[in-house]
Amino acid sequence: MRIWPHCIPCLTKVRLNEILKLPISDEKKIAAMARLMNETSKYIHSDSSTVKLATLSFRMVKEFSGVDDPYKSYKEESNRIASSLLERVREKIEIARGFEKFRKLVILAINSNMLDPGTPYNFTPRQLEQVLFDPNLKIDDTKKIYSKFFQVSSIVYLLDNCGEALFDLLLVEFLAENVSADIIVVAKGKPYQNDVTYNEALKLGFQEYAKVLSTESDAAGPIKGFISDRVLEEISNADLVISKGMANYETFLDEPFSNTVAFLLKAKCVPVATSLRVKPGDSIAYFLHKTNGN
Repeated sequence: MRIWPHCIPCLTKVRLNEILKLPISDEKKIAAMARLMNETSKYIHSDSSTVKLATLSFRMVKEFSGVDDPYKSYKEESNRIASSLLERVREKIEIARGFEKFRKLVILAINSNMLDPGTPYNFTPRQLEQVLFDPNLKIDDTKKIYSKFFQVSSIVYLLDNCGEALFDLLLVEFLAENVSADIIVVAKGKPYQNDVTYNEALKLGFQEYAKVLSTESDAAGPIKGFISDRVLEEISNADLVISKGMANYETFLDEPFSNTVAFLLKAKCVPVATSLRVKPGDSIAYFLHKTNGN
């Protein structure tokens, strides 16, 4: 996604806060912040990509601070709280079947996308239960997405954040049990914000229902030249891509593939919401159907 003026103070604040919260000395924090501000400015221009800038600036945070996984404790808390809700979730969906169950699972996967400290909402993992079961979708293409499952032979599912990944797992489990398509789940190869990594995805058990691939990178999304060629090839060849979260959505705006894509996300900022013609905070299940690359 091409950068908006809104993106610059937003991203800068997120990155500075990441450093501020790290368990390092004040002297190291100040030095890291100064280097971050200086280096990031070199990559900001009118044609900047939001996801590339986010990727490069997060790499700087890790390099300048010496902390490889700044969100480690946040991710652990997110997974712990999401896990504590799973029994109640299963009770709510156990009697549902077919499309009804699918839509409930999509709702859970989208609403749990609020687990993202890099947004303006100051949302905490402990608030998850308050929003998890909200059934409202501003863009609701769930029927189109559900129908597509039975017309394809390959699906690639792009994971996003920890915590929400447990609800993605329920959706992947549903797909494995109900459609004949081959399913590939893609996770980050290295820490990027609070996104789930390949090793974390394996710990959650995704390999029981799908092939799990690593991007071999800490890039924010499936950016060409930033992640493994194999993953890019799998995305390009898939009959259907399920794209979770804003960063993956923004990447597709930058570098559209020829696939049919189901975008499942919360529109958490003005630029993304505007691109979808919705309001910030709206829930989105958007089906982008492409035929013959058009």
